[in-house]
Amino acid sequence: QGTTTVQFQGQPSGAGPFHARDFTIQSLTAGSTPNTPTPVPPTATPQTRMAVQFDRSTAGNSGTNESVTSITVPHEVGGCPDRYIVVAATVRNDASQTLTATYGGTAMTSIGTDWPSSSTGRAYLFGLVNPPTGLADVVVTASAATAALDAVSSSWCNVHQTTSLGTAVTANSNGATSSSLAVTSALD
Repeated sequence: QGTTTVQFQGQPSGAGPFHARDFTIQSLTAGSTPNTPTPVPPTATPQTRMAVQFDRSTAGNSGTNESVTSITVPHEVGGCPDRYIVVAATVRNDASQTLTATYGGTAMTSIGTDWPSSSTGRAYLFGLVNPPTGLADVVVTASAATAALDAVSSSWCNVHQTTSLGTAVTANSNGATSSSLAVTSALD
């Protein structure tokens, strides 16, 4: 077992709640640059497991003070082996909402959710094993009309296709500008 650190960096806009659009998902793999595709080594033999590598990310938001029920964010998954896509989505100032997500029309699995307080909204994580390569839409849908939705998608390479994730853990910054977690990985 090893330790993987996932860090969201950014600063909330204004004094209000956090929004997915204010943050970037940082890939901490040596030699990679956040939000820039990283060359991926060829597929590993069954005896060797390649390190998980960042592919790319995209973000979108619905704006503010609108009555929206969904947001669409185009995302291109690279042609790397053992692909996985993660979507972080937030609904602002409406903790009663439930969100769902699809990629290219395929339902994504809920990974976890967190809400700092009932007045700030909720953050959701969704995942999909082996998404098709190429450009497709991430669509995040709310259970009812809400003021605003935000979404950030990131695709990854060399992710184990049957045990991609362990148990989700959450933390919120409670008003600070960043938050991070150290997570013990299931496979290294």
